[in-house]
Amino acid sequence: MATDQWKLTTDRLIRKGYFPLELPPPFNTSALADSLGYLPDLKTLSPKSSKSIFFSIPKSWPARRVLSVPNPLHQTMLCQTLSDHWPSLKKIFEESAVSLSTPTIFEDGIRAVSRRADFDVWSVERFRRSSPFRFVLRTDLSRFYHTIYTHSLPWAIHGKDSAKQDHSPNLFGNVIDIRMRNTQDQQTIGISVGPDTSFIMAEVIAARIDQDLEEEIGNLNGTRYVDDFHLYFDTRADAEAAYEALERITKKYELELNQSKTVISEGPDTGEPIWKTALKAQRLRGSGNGQQSSLISFISKTFELVKAFPGEGVLAYAIKKAATRTFDDDASPIFESFLLAALVHDASTLPVVTRLLFDRKTAGLISIEANILETLSRLSLFHAKLRHHYEVSWLLWLFKVLSAKVPSEVLTEIAQLEDSFVALVALDLLTSGLADGADLSLWKALMTGGSLYAEHWLVAYEAAKKGWLPMLDKDYISSDPFFGALALNDVSFYKELEGSGVDYVTLGVPY
Repeated sequence: MATDQWKLTTDRLIRKGYFPLELPPPFNTSALADSLGYLPDLKTLSPKSSKSIFFSIPKSWPARRVLSVPNPLHQTMLCQTLSDHWPSLKKIFEESAVSLSTPTIFEDGIRAVSRRADFDVWSVERFRRSSPFRFVLRTDLSRFYHTIYTHSLPWAIHGKDSAKQDHSPNLFGNVIDIRMRNTQDQQTIGISVGPDTSFIMAEVIAARIDQDLEEEIGNLNGTRYVDDFHLYFDTRADAEAAYEALERITKKYELELNQSKTVISEGPDTGEPIWKTALKAQRLRGSGNGQQSSLISFISKTFELVKAFPGEGVLAYAIKKAATRTFDDDASPIFESFLLAALVHDASTLPVVTRLLFDRKTAGLISIEANILETLSRLSLFHAKLRHHYEVSWLLWLFKVLSAKVPSEVLTEIAQLEDSFVALVALDLLTSGLADGADLSLWKALMTGGSLYAEHWLVAYEAAKKGWLPMLDKDYISSDPFFGALALNDVSFYKELEGSGVDYVTLGVPY
């Protein structure tokens, strides 16, 4: 249930909206949120800007999506600014007649703010809203987050003319611009992909585009979902005129439409993907005779659809459907083999497969454990050689939750990856006795005071605080006013498993 959107707090933005959801579950920011009332005045601290951690996640091969995790000092300051001005930002969102991705606070949401509608609702609304019209204009903003000009944030909030005449902090949009740039080493092109603060500011710009378009063409019918526009018209000429107007407006904000994805077609705008309809219709026996054969048929159909619709999440959807069944002794090895095949062909399934394998191990249901561990080892080597940090960090975490030891040759290859997330999960495994024998010199070289505001701030702080790696500079944490305060308040960004880990490992990894 959506709650009062006027109450977006810094605590909520840090606790639920800072780290990307795609990270393995041990990475969290709750302790930072708990410490907010005990930190020094952040505006008095230096340096004035910092670098983010970058890592990429898989999309449709060979494309990857780059996410980033800003430094906690400057991200906290940005969160404070957005929290202070949330009522004004909310008013801008409400002026859009077509957005279904308006940042919304849900009482039990796993993020600080979420899109007002999910994909299923968007699909229904597209059909419902398009049904009275003959033509559909589909287009999107090209590389939206990566091309946002930070100076356009005050333009969208206050109006371009007003913002260009007044660059002072009197306009809070200018403060947001500064705070955003401070999280990304003063870069003005692009904003971080991952934090909810970026989602909020991207929606401010997109909502202004919606409003400007409606002012230019009159009554606006359709939907916008983040950067995807689906607009509806009586004539092709009206659709073409709207596209030309939208192109002019986006350029005003230094953005561009994606011409390769722009199409005008006859409606209606049917929403549900063909592959999803096909999988919904595919029967899976719950138990009894024929369960194994029905599962094999389901898997065959799934991979047929994966080939036809690459990069559309077919495997993740199929796994979630299959997971609703309880498999007998004959079908269980087939189901687990399906999970392994999913990891091989689509690494974005790692979160849901991790959850399922952990649950099966906890319940004593694992039937092909040797095959699972051999596959994890092989995939870890494969992705480590390709520098796929997302995949390696999740695979290491899967070793951890299965209480399985990482082969020495795997850890040796992984220790050559200069990545904070990979390093911390690997160090956790080493400390837990689930790995040994690797040369850690690459990670040890990151343990300097200079790393605290550079791209390796996380491992420089966390590995030092936990005593996992030695500091090369004499106690650089306690000598830094901000990170020293974090350490005094026992702030940690990585939480090891405690006990069975049943509650913890499932956090943020739903079916």
